[in-house]
Amino acid sequence: MKSPKWIPLLFLASGCAAFAAHDLSPSTAVETFPLAQVRLLDGPFKHAQDLNGRYLLEHDVDRMVAPYRAEAGLPLKAPKYPNWESSGLDGHTAGHYLTALAQTWAATGEAVYKERLDYMVAELAECQAAQGDGYLGGVPRGRVLWDQIAKAEIDFQNFSLNGAWVPWYNLHKIFAGLRDAWKLTGNAQAKDVLIKLTDWTDRLLANLTDEQFQMMLRTEHGGMNEVLADVAVIAGEPRYFTLAQRFSTSRDPRSAAASPRRTHRTSRQHADPENHRLRAHRGARRGCVVARRRALLLEHRRRKPQPRLRRQQRARALQPDERFLVAARIPRRSGVVQHLQHAPSLGNVVPQ
Repeated sequence: MKSPKWIPLLFLASGCAAFAAHDLSPSTAVETFPLAQVRLLDGPFKHAQDLNGRYLLEHDVDRMVAPYRAEAGLPLKAPKYPNWESSGLDGHTAGHYLTALAQTWAATGEAVYKERLDYMVAELAECQAAQGDGYLGGVPRGRVLWDQIAKAEIDFQNFSLNGAWVPWYNLHKIFAGLRDAWKLTGNAQAKDVLIKLTDWTDRLLANLTDEQFQMMLRTEHGGMNEVLADVAVIAGEPRYFTLAQRFSTSRDPRSAAASPRRTHRTSRQHADPENHRLRAHRGARRGCVVARRRALLLEHRRRKPQPRLRRQQRARALQPDERFLVAARIPRRSGVVQHLQHAPSLGNVVPQ
């Protein structure tokens, strides 16, 4: 039985009436609610949440904070994790992990995640205290790097700053982890470590000009502007907003630093023009080889019949009943053949 056409219109009218009943004036503020106010019931989402929680507990916190202890000159309680955590991006996973612990505790209320988070924050606070000036990071040879940055000695690539692998991207992760540990779990020590780290950042970059700052930002730097704006709200400190604004990439085409990458590359070409010409020659040869291979491939495809065309050509030579067998991929010796002998003609069936 078909439903009357006016029923959808009735629902639409009632929805519009309910929508109009709410005050949607510009003065109405949109507010969020805490993650802790939501609990998942049994189902696929709850299963995924439980699986994620078990995965978090399989990691070793001491291995997560090992890069921070190494940079702070403290003895390691456990070795670093391998791969990116031991090849230049050391310490960035710890920030992700801290955020995951905070979110999982807020979503489940299970004490095991809060206990692990509290222990990790205490370990990071110990590393920060050992540094002595508020710095906290696992960037390899970080002290050498940051001393160079403070002196405006900036050598940037897209993913490298003074030879270090995206150090601000790396630090952004621990900034965000500490922020989430404070906002989602109320860990006061995380807030204290976060503000000290922000003060260190502010002092480190205070003497850079806007042009030098923009040159530094040519290297991937994560969401430093976002997290610093959050710290400004948390601490009620306006100067952190100023720092967040400085971490925002300039879009002004008239800026002297609008395209420093090109200037940087040009300076290297002038320093070694012969090497630049050799690289250009190799690039041109490589382009010719690729173009030639592409042309040969297209010519080969043009001359070689396509599989679908070949199937259609074979099908035209078959009887209608046999065409059905080909289309349905039924073996010809099966009992279907005897059944088809007594069935009416299937017509012109061509496999697609």
